[in-house]
Amino acid sequence: MSSSRKKTILLIDSHPGTLDAMRLFLHEDLGYDVITAENPLDAYDIFKASTHIDMVITDLHRENKNLQASEKDHGILLCQRIRDYEKKQAHGKKPNHVPFIVQTQWPMSSVEQDLLEGQLRQADKNAGKCLLIPNKNLEVLEKEVERMFGGREK
Repeated sequence: MSSSRKKTILLIDSHPGTLDAMRLFLHEDLGYDVITAENPLDAYDIFKASTHIDMVITDLHRENKNLQASEKDHGILLCQRIRDYEKKQAHGKKPNHVPFIVQTQWPMSSVEQDLLEGQLRQADKNAGKCLLIPNKNLEVLEKEVERMFGGREK
């Protein structure tokens, strides 16, 4: 029996305009429920408090305004923290890993992309549910969200 609940995406971006535009795209155009956060610390707290996050989409780099300028949190570290939390919550069983997409604001060389994808795989604990999307391409994002959810079911 399939659940009638819409899929819920936790969306993180430090730029309010980008966050709002992405939220509208995911909710209005694609039909998903969206919870937003402007930084990874808030996003991690939201993830831990929620029982119904089906996917996380974050940008790669964000500075936390409450931390010193040299201290940064980023999408790859957030992925690692969520994977650790999922493992802890599984109590020795196989964790249920949510799909995780990290986007970049800029295009990158294949060497940069390979390096970041390697870091992301390591943070993902080889769960195989993390993806890097360079240049915040909405067409690619739509295709990958649907692929990671296993089709058009919302």
